[in-house]
Amino acid sequence: MARIDDPRSVASPSTPDQVRWLAAVRAQRHPLTAPLVPTPTASDGRERLARVVLMRHGDADWPLVNGRRLRGGANDLVPLTPGGVAQIEQQADLLAVHDFQYVVSSPMTRALQSASIAAQRLGVQLRVEVDLHEWVPDLTYLWTEPCQVDRALDAMRAGVAPEEFNGPPFERESDLRARVKAALRRHAATRPVLVVTHGVVIWSVTGRRIETAEHVWWGSDAPEG
Repeated sequence: MARIDDPRSVASPSTPDQVRWLAAVRAQRHPLTAPLVPTPTASDGRERLARVVLMRHGDADWPLVNGRRLRGGANDLVPLTPGGVAQIEQQADLLAVHDFQYVVSSPMTRALQSASIAAQRLGVQLRVEVDLHEWVPDLTYLWTEPCQVDRALDAMRAGVAPEEFNGPPFERESDLRARVKAALRRHAATRPVLVVTHGVVIWSVTGRRIETAEHVWWGSDAPEG
């Protein structure tokens, strides 16, 4: 199905050397800009919650499902490619310096497989959060072609309302953001939490379009709206 959160211009790494090189480049381009450690107390004396790390799933094997003309959410059964597995292994090892409390994942296969790999390498518990699933490009769940997803995504990002779109209704940006922020706040803790989810989900709360296995931080005290 359409890789709705993939920059089309970035090639997926296919060898361990390419994975290591790409991880090093990404670490230089997008370092964690704040320490992932809890501050014991806030100014009002209450315990301050640690930030969460948002990591996008590894490279998914879209050709495996694209030729089957699966309908709607059935496309989200897509697993990772071998290169995608290697991406997540590399990123989990880089993140191991942080004292994560647990890993929480979207229920979609590409994210859940990524989160399982990360949790195993980090030695922490894996949890599943349904509301971290990817943005829904067709609320009737009847799409079959990548181009349908791409058209809806372009419209949503351009500010087109679902009722004004010439096609099936999609998940409204404001609804997506509210869903994701509520889910993240349910998992805010006194130690950092690693959240494995999707590109459009991460964009909705950070404004950033990131590549597979890339990560950014999000504060538990992020502003509403």
